[in-house]
Amino acid sequence: MKRELKLLGIGLIIFCVVITQGCVVRETTPPPPGPAFHHGFLRVTELVMSPDPVREGQRIRFAMVMVNNSSYSRRVSIAVRDGDELVNEVSDIAIRPGVNRISFPWTGYRFSRQDPCFIVLVNIEGTYKPVDLARRFCVQRTNYGWTMSN
Repeated sequence: MKRELKLLGIGLIIFCVVITQGCVVRETTPPPPGPAFHHGFLRVTELVMSPDPVREGQRIRFAMVMVNNSSYSRRVSIAVRDGDELVNEVSDIAIRPGVNRISFPWTGYRFSRQDPCFIVLVNIEGTYKPVDLARRFCVQRTNYGWTMSN
């Protein structure tokens, strides 16, 4: 009988261990939120100016194709700059996943630098950051005016 009680005690201990393993509450951290929308998800595949070529004194406008490689839509502001000079800007534009076509308003920008090159910046949550850090869209002076075409 002592042996049976000993076996029963061991069996009871094993039973309790097995049962309580399923009831153990493990401390876990909640899953992190999805990836934040940031400028690194965006890529400018095309920036065009109109007219092209632009003659001295003509007003110009820009259009671009921007690709959003995230799964999220976001309202942003987008700026085109030439060095430190703001060339053009659109505000509160919806950028959806995939390809986005964006048109800018007409601007009175004047080419004042020898080799103007435009960069595109996006304002997400109050801070403008370059879209493609190394991507610059440069214009050249020709006999017909300033052109982005090569």
